[in-house]
Amino acid sequence: MMDVVHSKQTRNNRKTARKAKMKRLFTLVVGLVLVGAAHVGVQAQEGPIDAEEVARAILRIEEVVEYQGQFGFNRVISNRSERVRGEFQMRRPEVGQAFRITKLSIGGTNIPLAAPRASLPINVVGIAANFYMSVDGFGANRGDSLIYGYFSTNLLLQGTPINIVLQPGWVKNEIEETLPIGLSAQNARVRIGDFEGGYDVYRRRFTIWTDPLVDLVGLEYEIFDGSTGTIFKVVPIRAIDAPSVPVESPVNFSYLGGVTEVLFRDGNWASFQQQKFNTNTMVDRVGVAGVPVRIPARIYMVRLEGAQLNLSYWGLAPGSVVEIREVVDRGEMPLLQRVVVPSLSNNNGNERDIMLQAGKRAVVVTVTGSLDQDQSDGFYIHFNKSFYISVPPSTGGDDGPSPAPCSGCTGSRFLNGTLDLHVELEDRLDVAGGGQAEAPMTIGTKAGCTTTQYEL
Repeated sequence: MMDVVHSKQTRNNRKTARKAKMKRLFTLVVGLVLVGAAHVGVQAQEGPIDAEEVARAILRIEEVVEYQGQFGFNRVISNRSERVRGEFQMRRPEVGQAFRITKLSIGGTNIPLAAPRASLPINVVGIAANFYMSVDGFGANRGDSLIYGYFSTNLLLQGTPINIVLQPGWVKNEIEETLPIGLSAQNARVRIGDFEGGYDVYRRRFTIWTDPLVDLVGLEYEIFDGSTGTIFKVVPIRAIDAPSVPVESPVNFSYLGGVTEVLFRDGNWASFQQQKFNTNTMVDRVGVAGVPVRIPARIYMVRLEGAQLNLSYWGLAPGSVVEIREVVDRGEMPLLQRVVVPSLSNNNGNERDIMLQAGKRAVVVTVTGSLDQDQSDGFYIHFNKSFYISVPPSTGGDDGPSPAPCSGCTGSRFLNGTLDLHVELEDRLDVAGGGQAEAPMTIGTKAGCTTTQYEL
């Protein structure tokens, strides 16, 4: 219907036709809903991948703060077509919120935006054929692309989902090695498995780009002559510890391997419902008689930045396993917690709580097993993080009085009773106000405890 109107206007009035042409130029493409967030395209994977390794690779990179994307398609009208290209930028309006479009250009023309928007315009003229979209994610320091993905289709109809699977960009590795005698800088090459790199004359080191989903620990790097193939040196790699209108087409981002990113709402909590196991997300485990197996799982990657993690879940069948691993650069991720879901009779309705002490930068939470028979819609998992400031405890004897007993840092006065702190505060308020002091409110902290908790 929109095409017919434009054609009629073109025949009747040149001025209206020019407006129609501009409208066709600016009415493009897609709706964007950004869930998470790497370089130029998702390479085809042979068979299922280890989703835990995907989570580890994503958490090792800097957090993405901006996306740069481009799209293009052939607008087919009657017996002719024109190529349409556009670019866009996305940022979060606030921490924890979804990404929004902050800049948009189509055909080299910047489109003014009154406010950050969640979607791009829709193509309402002709047919959008040979559509593609690519996205790169960048950190606060800009630099190279951290994470990437792309989408393409022969025909993009209104409402067609645009599903972009994101994966980490390749990692640049530097190897400080002097050139062996008899090997020129021009022919010097380094090889790790299927990856190859060259020698940087100015920095006097080898550089090689590798796939972050390939663990290099246990492999070797070879320094060889690229012209003859002669190997000069072989060195094993060791682990290093690290710290209502026309229907739009939504662009949905997901992580390779079905990994889920935990984005804390209000800075401290996140919940996931109807979580199910499927073959899209798999992890490697040791099976019967030590034989490696790959089993379905749910993987959650959590950036803690030193905070304490409290995790609760329900709806898992007895025998299911919840594991928390610390993210490190190389080698096996250390197992911090492993909880096997017990029988319902010992589980208080199949609900469990797990606490991980503060001090970890990032962790991967892995859930394997099956759903409880009463939870066919999926299990529930809740994440909460909080920061603690330790206060040195008082000592008794010659060093002074013992600390007053505490029932908890966030307990109310009705739970903890009247403490010396309350009496002292009321006296000070009485003096300052010249009259009877009001009862103080509990604000979530309590002096006299070994630890004072501040919920952020």
